[in-house]
Amino acid sequence: MSYKEQPYSVMPDLTDPSLVGAWLNKETRYTAKDASNKGNDGTNTDVSYLKNGGKFNGVDSRIVLSGGFNLINSSDNFSIFATFSTNVLDSSRRAAVSGGSTTIQLGKKDNDKLLFRFVSVDTDVIELESNSSMIVGQLYRAAITYDYVNVKLYVDGIFQSSSPMAKDNQGSTPWAIGKHISANQNEWVGPIKDVEFYNEAKDESWIREDYLKRVPDPSLLLWLPHGDKDYSRYQRTLTNTNTIVGNKMTFNGTDSKIDTGSDFIGVGDISMSCWININSFGEGSNGRIIDNARFLFVSRGANSSLLVQSDGSTSITSAANSIQANKWIYVAVTRMSSGIVNFYINGVLSGTPNQDSGTPISVANVNIGNTTGQDSTLDGKISDLRIYDEIKSPEFIKNLYVSTRKNY
Repeated sequence: MSYKEQPYSVMPDLTDPSLVGAWLNKETRYTAKDASNKGNDGTNTDVSYLKNGGKFNGVDSRIVLSGGFNLINSSDNFSIFATFSTNVLDSSRRAAVSGGSTTIQLGKKDNDKLLFRFVSVDTDVIELESNSSMIVGQLYRAAITYDYVNVKLYVDGIFQSSSPMAKDNQGSTPWAIGKHISANQNEWVGPIKDVEFYNEAKDESWIREDYLKRVPDPSLLLWLPHGDKDYSRYQRTLTNTNTIVGNKMTFNGTDSKIDTGSDFIGVGDISMSCWININSFGEGSNGRIIDNARFLFVSRGANSSLLVQSDGSTSITSAANSIQANKWIYVAVTRMSSGIVNFYINGVLSGTPNQDSGTPISVANVNIGNTTGQDSTLDGKISDLRIYDEIKSPEFIKNLYVSTRKNY
């Protein structure tokens, strides 16, 4: 499945005998089909269009799974997986998945951390929480496993916490997505991409692999494959000023830009790549590709090259005449936390290797196609922009160029 069509969701392995239910929230408006082919379809109440993740309103929207059947119960070993994000941070506990004659919940705690909560028939309470608080709009892949002895919480493939949990036969009960199963409370606010149930406790390596296959690259900080929508796991909210978007981002050379809302580049290791097709070298012959007021990634007219600064003053460039107007060119740059930079044009190293761009400084929001002050606008198109929080190898950059050039 293309991440351009549906980021973060993949079809589970239907040959896995332990899979007892899967809801991808991508079917019709009214029916949440069970993708596991077990027939455990859900009934949708007031959940907006389910394609690409149902939007739960925090009031009365929910998906109730077929009542009376026993997906799992707490006397069995089991695993529950869910992919979701929250639109609110508040003092409320909210359930992305809930079930049991008392309650099993996977969702958000009242301190805004991810939560697993179990209330036994004797009203004993077990709660596990994530190491970090949730961020509004960011997708999380949460998992709960129970192996007859301990219950464990994982977030994005990484273990968070665990607790002993006694067997507690809850019998055959319905389950709900987006609310508390037994009352209109703890309602979820935001999208829930998918939910899966297994009747065995998946181990840590399986959980990690499950997470990795759902994201194109966990090191991606930002990915704009064909417009101003972020397809990285952060799903950043972007502010578009006079930039035409569609299959590409088109900057007007005067005042257009896309503001990412934060400086996620900072001073650490980063790699960036994109396809560009410029009409000219832009406003002041220094049209910005990426800018945070100190780190600059620029199409430079002085010698038809790329330029990078990390400290706001030390300029280094790719080879002279390595950039031409009116043609698609794949450009990439790696910058170490020490300021050492390498340029790549169409997958090949360009210019002097390991140039020093100065000690990195973090100042302002990351902007695409311009500066914060909108005085160095790019004149042309950018497509498939990717920013990573690690140094990618020359082989990785070459392979990415080869795999994407057919689109340009």
